Amino acid sequence: MVRKNFIISLIIVTLCMMNTSVFAGELYSVDVRQVYCFSDLFRVYADIEDIESNPVNKPNTSDIAGYIDGNKLTVKNVQRFGDTNEGVADIFLVDISGSMGNNQMVQVKEAIKTWAANMKENDRIAIITFGDEAKCILDYTNDKTVIDKAVDSVTNNDMKTRLFGGIDEALKLATRNDSSLAKRKNIILITDGINDYSGGISENDIYSKLKESLIPVYSMWMPSSGTNGQGGRATLNSITEYSGGEIYDMSNKQINVVYDWIYQSIRNSYTVDFAYGTSAADDGVHNFNIKVAQGDKIAEDSISFNYRKTDEKSGAYSLSDTNAEQNSDSEDSDNNDNKKFIIIFSVILFILAVGILLTVIFIKRKQSSTKNYYDNESFFNGGFGNSDNIDYVNSYNDNNMSYQTMDATMNVNNSGEVILTSIADGMEKCAVISSPIRIGRGPNNEIVIDDSLVSGRHCVITAENGNAYIEDLNSTNGTILNGMIITNKTLIRNNDVIRIGSRDFRITLNF
Repeated sequence: MVRKNFIISLIIVTLCMMNTSVFAGELYSVDVRQVYCFSDLFRVYADIEDIESNPVNKPNTSDIAGYIDGNKLTVKNVQRFGDTNEGVADIFLVDISGSMGNNQMVQVKEAIKTWAANMKENDRIAIITFGDEAKCILDYTNDKTVIDKAVDSVTNNDMKTRLFGGIDEALKLATRNDSSLAKRKNIILITDGINDYSGGISENDIYSKLKESLIPVYSMWMPSSGTNGQGGRATLNSITEYSGGEIYDMSNKQINVVYDWIYQSIRNSYTVDFAYGTSAADDGVHNFNIKVAQGDKIAEDSISFNYRKTDEKSGAYSLSDTNAEQNSDSEDSDNNDNKKFIIIFSVILFILAVGILLTVIFIKRKQSSTKNYYDNESFFNGGFGNSDNIDYVNSYNDNNMSYQTMDATMNVNNSGEVILTSIADGMEKCAVISSPIRIGRGPNNEIVIDDSLVSGRHCVITAENGNAYIEDLNSTNGTILNGMIITNKTLIRNNDVIRIGSRDFRITLNF
């Protein structure tokens, strides 16, 4: 056992030592979140990610092509947003109607305060509440004391939900361009999605404004217990689609976990600067297309935007500065040299890690052959004795570390269910969902496992013809079923044990 623990620890240390670029997957998608027109360049804020929603290695300028109405633009610069001196202006749009539960409101307040505590120097926060009326209770500021005071004043006692009015107020703030205000803006919406206010701006008008503004809305859907719950989800789906944002189903998810995911996603996105002629800015609607190519992978996205004239310069460099192009070429050359070194170094570490991992699997299989490892009652109980005596709770807190409940009774289809029982640490976490069941570290999975060894999208469980199957989704550390790494869609049976990240789950099938 000492030897096994040493090897596992060695793997973890080895992985931590490896450059983060080793873990960056292949290019999968590019999503334009916002654009801004300066007098000397056209700036695009975009997520460039792999299939697990992790950022890919930084693209070179030669990897990216941009077009406005079919006319190719010159790429001036590419930079990870978190490495720039730019700030973010975040607008928190909070539902304060009675349909928001007290526990939910406590989480919302704590999450906003945590977000504020992590602000950079040029970041700003504004807060708008909507219920019986929509109003801005805090204009843009980076004063954490002022933010905390405004958050503490929020209550969820209103009778109505003026959702569209709240979005309208948020867009007014988002389209402001104060000289001290960051160009990049986001709206973070927390609601059950139900607009029960009959007056004010219409739903279609809101969708038109969202499409025109290109301000992404990150919608956190808090499903209500009423009959309109799914209707609220449909509304938020439309808000997300028109704004180019993301939607998160908060059923059985902790708000602070999703907030952290959004925060990191914004920091890990990219800014891409294109040269353009100022004469092209005519205040009309134009089409923009971006293509990113890395190796044999190509991703692209298209948007429509208002090409507005401005006298404001980016402050980065002038189009007449020939050194900018030379520096870009030099940067590409340096990147290529660094990539060669990283690839060689990564291959060596990867081979070492694989060898150690295979050794661990061999040891586990050897233990399994001499001792009925997976069916042993003490293993199932995780050292806690008879499983009937375990008092499972909805959450667990140790040293201020909060764990989301994920007990895992899950409807795979209409004729049966799959039960996953977490046995790694004697706790269960639970969610009731429909097939397919996506499992991973990302907040948009049906089952979220907060574990550094779990990929953003790790594996998936599906039901076919009365049977249940599990399939790995190209995860970094693999999915292990009964001690063996699965390489394709694999049938699962009663009492099988699956390892996801560092945790074991026992499978029970009820068909």
